[in-house]
Amino acid sequence: MRGDERESAHKSCMMMEKRKREEEEKRRKVKGREQDDRFCQVFKEKKKNVESLAETKTKMAEIQTDKKKKQTMLVDLSEQVESVTMRNKVVAHQEVDRLDVVAVEFSQKIERMSPLELRLRPKERGLVSATQPKKDKNKVVTSKLEDVKKGSKMRA
Repeated sequence: MRGDERESAHKSCMMMEKRKREEEEKRRKVKGREQDDRFCQVFKEKKKNVESLAETKTKMAEIQTDKKKKQTMLVDLSEQVESVTMRNKVVAHQEVDRLDVVAVEFSQKIERMSPLELRLRPKERGLVSATQPKKDKNKVVTSKLEDVKKGSKMRA
């Protein structure tokens, strides 16, 4: 019997070892699945991060494009402002130059009209007397047309 006992002990030992191996295998499989699940979860998270990063890069590129457009527009507008400013300065300078010329001309005219300067021009007949001679009350005032008619009758 001892042989049978040994054999049964051996079988029970083998069965226990087999159970242990099976349990260990189950544990490994469960751990493997858990790791696989963790890896899947990590993979999904990393994939989301990559997608999010790609979206962020796309948005950043759009923002930079808009920023560049705005900067070029700002540069163009700045150049236009500078151009208008320069034109205004030139126009203002020309106006000042014109005003200077006009002022000089007026100054010269005023100097010519000044009573301080001696007049060397001969006196004009119409300017000699400020008063007009009085008309006789007896003379009848006639129109120029009548004077012309009388003159033509006298010549004939």
